[in-house]
Amino acid sequence: MDAVNYHLQRISRRWRVPNRTELVARGYVLGVLKPSTWPSEPA
Repeated sequence: MDAVNYHLQRISRRWRVPNRTELVARGYVLGVLKPSTWPSEPA
């Protein structure tokens, strides 16, 4: 398993989301990602 998938799975379990789309949405809701930039940057 590569490192990116490993970390995505860990965050997904912690935030209790079933897929990457909801993971990104939760990141915006929690303020972890900035909604005003593309591509997303950490807040």
